[in-house]
Amino acid sequence: MPPLCGDLLPDLGDLMRLAPLMIMITVAWLLILVESYIFFEFIVPFPQIHEVGALTLLALLKVGLTFGLGLAWFAIMFLLRYFYVRSRGAARPPS
Repeated sequence: MPPLCGDLLPDLGDLMRLAPLMIMITVAWLLILVESYIFFEFIVPFPQIHEVGALTLLALLKVGLTFGLGLAWFAIMFLLRYFYVRSRGAARPPS
């Protein structure tokens, strides 16, 4: 290996420190895509009901399901953050 190229190659330790962060970003994007698919394929096209009371219940059901999707996204991201912070604490030597 030429002496000038030695500093350009990535260190495996640097990549391993970034791996959990890259996993978190990938999972976040996958959650966004999956939950968008669920929202537009299942929640939005509920059948149209022309009665006033049923329309209100349908709207509340849609709002509740959408809130549930958002809550699931935040819960999963909170758990990922917890495991990321925990792994960073274990990787750091005690001072």
